Amino acid sequence: MYHAGDGKGDGNLNSIAVEICVNSDGNFNKALANAAELVKQIMNDENIPKSHIKQHHHWSGENCPGKIRENGEWDEFLQMVDDKKVESAPDREEEAQTVSSGSGGQEIVTLPASSNSWRSYPVDAASTKGNEKGFLRPSKFGGLQYDVLGHPQKNVVTINTDNFGKGNIYVAPDTGATISNGSSNQSDNSGGDSGKAGQLKIVGVNNAAIVMDKPNRNNSSNLGTVSKGDTLPLNGSVRGTGSDTGYYEVKYKGQLGYITGQYGKQV
Repeated sequence: MYHAGDGKGDGNLNSIAVEICVNSDGNFNKALANAAELVKQIMNDENIPKSHIKQHHHWSGENCPGKIRENGEWDEFLQMVDDKKVESAPDREEEAQTVSSGSGGQEIVTLPASSNSWRSYPVDAASTKGNEKGFLRPSKFGGLQYDVLGHPQKNVVTINTDNFGKGNIYVAPDTGATISNGSSNQSDNSGGDSGKAGQLKIVGVNNAAIVMDKPNRNNSSNLGTVSKGDTLPLNGSVRGTGSDTGYYEVKYKGQLGYITGQYGKQV
């Protein structure tokens, strides 16, 4: 069956099509992860190199896959197929083991910037592959931090996210996650390390992005603005308050500042 839109070209005659379908009430992130796993399986079965993965757009010029192209997530999808930057998760439930109930603000869990995708699970389901309710994106924000609300099982912590609400994540040592004392909403305003996560380029604004004194767009003071296209030393990212995309922590005029996640890109 023709699928690529290039008549009798290589797309229709010599390629395998994978369509990502999401219901109106579905989960796009999970559909994306499922598609990546399927593509990887086809590559293994048919001995297809990663360089041969093409968008529908490549064959016909159609804006497809539309949402991936709109969000600039093609490279991220290829990384998911490569499976080198997706947090590992158990294939089966570990023996239930309540460690502690915990309380927000006493501990924070840090998800490393090297991880492209991190599974978030419902609090009432096993933290195993197939039970995901969404995927966090640490690499987009130079890493992510969350308050630990509890330790319901071995290698599992409960957190609260803006996009998926309260849920569990798998944080075994081999995932790269770290747990430390503190609070994800608090930062040392003495200046700290400068540029330890590279540079932040200002994007997604008409002219300039506002730099705030704390990661809370509803309760912060403006330190100044940075013009579109300019860069600042990037320390990492925090969840903060009032933004679904979190905040980038930057060095600005000798002190720490915060820029809403949608207005920056790690470079």
